[in-house]
Amino acid sequence: MTAETSMSAGPAAARNQDEPVGYALAASRPERQRLLAQAEQLSPLTEQLLDQVDLAPGTQAVDIGCGPLGILHLLRKRVGNAGQVTGLDADPVMIECARQVAIERRLEIDLALGDASSTGLPRSSFDFVHARLLLVNILTIREVVEEMVALARPGGVAALQEVDLEYFVCEPPDPEWEALRDLFVEVHRATGRDLAIGRRLEWLLRDAGLVDVHSAAHIVKTVPGDPWHTNLPCWAQSARALTSEANRVGDAGLARLVAEAHEYLARPDSTTAIAFWQAWGRKPDSTNQGGRTP
Repeated sequence: MTAETSMSAGPAAARNQDEPVGYALAASRPERQRLLAQAEQLSPLTEQLLDQVDLAPGTQAVDIGCGPLGILHLLRKRVGNAGQVTGLDADPVMIECARQVAIERRLEIDLALGDASSTGLPRSSFDFVHARLLLVNILTIREVVEEMVALARPGGVAALQEVDLEYFVCEPPDPEWEALRDLFVEVHRATGRDLAIGRRLEWLLRDAGLVDVHSAAHIVKTVPGDPWHTNLPCWAQSARALTSEANRVGDAGLARLVAEAHEYLARPDSTTAIAFWQAWGRKPDSTNQGGRTP
């Protein structure tokens, strides 16, 4: 088993969390733990996606913005011993966490430090190129999608999974949770991030030149005890440089809203629901350079 970290696979673009153009969520220990729990909760939906793309044993796959786990464990299972799985992240802390997770889980993977829009990975060499919950956090959306398509071999597949924060609700209604949601959306939209990116995935892939493009939409419902149930206050706390300093509430106001949201989400009757989109398409090969599917 090897979990190799390649520091030369791409530019060492460690994120500065205070820069408005950077990744929105900080790489704190709670954030890493949340991402590991998220990877497990989203595994069933990701398995459905992998069923659709028919990832065969012996193929090469890469997970862009993999964090501490992403879908690396699912890809490893699909490609088998003869296949190769690579995880790429721009944060060296996340890469080190992924290396430790790979050792603990006996995952044979390669890890690369690099920026998602300029990975430094070999062009036209992957059968499957994937990113999940990356585009909603960044500004360079089209550049990242173009990079993913460039990494795919002719006939290979690129796939995206993203939320749509235009549909993010709680039940029963709670004014503090809703105020925190509205604040989170307002601030991130003001920085230029597309919080409804999920619904646009299919068109992003079509515009990037892929064919046989498909998409699917799901509603992820949470109740107390689910990893995603406390996502909103965790997101807001992790992105506090954006959520407090760039708007009217300040650190104290943000802390109050986060605490009140946690209090609401601890209630046994609280639920949340968020839209989760998937899209995938194939890079044209030499035998099919034709137009896009309707």
